[in-house]
Amino acid sequence: MTRPALHLDTLHQLKASLTGILGDFLQDKRWFGGKARRITAIEVEDALPLELPDITATIVLVRVDYEVGPAEIYNIPLLHSDRSVPPSTSLAAHSMEVRIPLADALQDAAILRGFYEAIEREAVFQGARGDLFASRTSAFPQIALSKDDTSPPKRITGEQSNSSTIFGRRSILKLFRRVQPGGDNPELEVGRFLTERAHFAHVPPLGGWIEYRRGDDPPATLGVLQGFVENEGDAWEFTLKSLADYWRRAWKVHRQDPKTFQAVSAPNGAGKLPSVALETCGDYLDRAALLGQRTAQMHRALASDSDDPAFAPEPFTESFQRNIENTLRSNAADTFGLLRSQLHVLPAEVRDDAQRVLAGRNEIQALIHDALAKPLSGLRTRIHGDYHLGQVLCTPDDFVIIDFEGEPGRPIADRVLKRSALQDVAGMLRSFDYAAFAPLLNTFPGVELPESADRPTLALLGAKWNRWVSQTFLRAYLQEAGADDFLPQNTAETALLLRLHVLSKALFEISYELNNRPAWIRIPLAGILQLLDHPEGVLS
Repeated sequence: MTRPALHLDTLHQLKASLTGILGDFLQDKRWFGGKARRITAIEVEDALPLELPDITATIVLVRVDYEVGPAEIYNIPLLHSDRSVPPSTSLAAHSMEVRIPLADALQDAAILRGFYEAIEREAVFQGARGDLFASRTSAFPQIALSKDDTSPPKRITGEQSNSSTIFGRRSILKLFRRVQPGGDNPELEVGRFLTERAHFAHVPPLGGWIEYRRGDDPPATLGVLQGFVENEGDAWEFTLKSLADYWRRAWKVHRQDPKTFQAVSAPNGAGKLPSVALETCGDYLDRAALLGQRTAQMHRALASDSDDPAFAPEPFTESFQRNIENTLRSNAADTFGLLRSQLHVLPAEVRDDAQRVLAGRNEIQALIHDALAKPLSGLRTRIHGDYHLGQVLCTPDDFVIIDFEGEPGRPIADRVLKRSALQDVAGMLRSFDYAAFAPLLNTFPGVELPESADRPTLALLGAKWNRWVSQTFLRAYLQEAGADDFLPQNTAETALLLRLHVLSKALFEISYELNNRPAWIRIPLAGILQLLDHPEGVLS
C-alpha cells in the first residue's frame, strides 16, 4: 500500500521535533512504566493523523528502548493546536526544520468525542506505516449516546496505566497507553467474547474498540469502548466501610466477653457460621456469598464455548504442569533471595515472621512440586487473571466484574494462557486478607477504628472476619460451580491446587511489598505462615 506523502512528512517532522523532549515528557506521566529503568533510546515509530472537523490530532506511537529488558511502545495522542491548553499538558516541540505547537490531545473534548464517533462510524485512519481501525459490536446501540446528547466527555482522573473517559454516563472509553504487540489485548478479547458469545450479564458490555494494524503483524489494541456502569464504588471500598462497622460491633462484643471470639473460628460441620459471625459481620456475609456465586458464573461463561480455540477449555498436560512448576519454583527462589537480602531493614516483629517463612522454604518448594507432580483433573480455561476486590464494581444489589486486561506488565502471550479458575479464587481470598489487615497499617478515607481498641485485639478480630468471609465466599463459589468440569473432580485436589495458588499469590506479594510498600509485608508473610501452620485450612 502506498502511503500518503503528507503522512510520511508528518512522521519525519514529529521524529525531528519530539525525539529530544519525549524523555522528560514520559517521566512526568503516571502511565509510563519505565521510570525505574535507564532509557537508551526513544524513537517515533508511527504517526496516525486523525481527520476530525476543525481540529488536527495525531496518534504517535513511541518506542522506548532500555539498557536492561525489552523495549516498550506507548500510545500518545497529540493535539496540533494554537488554542489554549493547560501548561502541564503541552510539549514545546520544535527543531531547526519545524515548529509544531503540541499538547495532550486527551485534554480536548472535541478529540475525545472524535474517538467515540470514530467507533460509531467504524472509521479507518491511515498512518505513515500502519493504519488505525475503529470497530463496533452488536452491543454498541445499547450504550450509545442519544443523538441530542451534547454533554462534554468526562475524563477520569487518577488513572494508572490507562486513560479513561465517560460519555454521557452511557459508555466509557479506555485507551491503553502501553501498546503491546502479540494480538488483541485480553480486555478486548474477553470483553467481546462475554458480550457477544457468552452473553454474561455481570460485565460491562463491549461496544467497540480501536486497534493498530501494520503489515502482517497481529493487531495491537489501542482502546476499548464499554458500557458505563452506574455504581457505588468498587468492592474494595465497600469492604473497608463494612469492616469499619464490623470492628465497632466486634469490639463491643469482645469487651463484654473476650472469650466469645477465642472459642470460634471456622464454620461448623454443617457449614453454618457461629452466631457471633452473623451478629458482627452483618449483611457483608450475604454480599460475599453473592460475589462467590458471580465469580463461579464468570468462570462458567469463560468455559462455555468449546468451538472457539481462544476459549475452548483444555485438559492439563504433563508439559504444562512441568512448566508451571518450574516457573513457580523459580519465582519462589527469587522471592526468598530478595527477602533474605532485606531482613536487616525489617522491623524486629516482622523480621521474626520473615525468618519463619525462610525456614519453611523447603516445605514451600515441596508443596509446589506435590500440587503439580500428579496429573490434574479439571480443565484449563481463560480466567480473569488479576482478580481482586478492586476489579469488582458494587451496584445497589449486585456486582459487575471489570478489567479483564490481566497484569499489564506481563506479555500478551502470558496473559491469554488458559489456567485453573482457582487462580482467580485465590486472588480474591488474598484480597479479603489484605482488606482485613491493611486498615491497621494505613489510613483509609471513611474507615475509622474503635478509638479504645488496641491493635493486637483488632488484628485478632480481623483474622476472624477474614476467615468467616473467605469461607462464605468460597462455599458459595463451590456450590455454584457444582459439578462443572473446569474444577478438579475431588475435594482433596481442589484444596491442594487452591492452596498452591494462594501461596503463589502471597509469594508475589512479598516481592511487591518489599519493592513498593515495605511496611505492608507483614500481610503476605502472615498469610504464608497461616498456610504452613494450617495446611488443611483452605477448604475447612
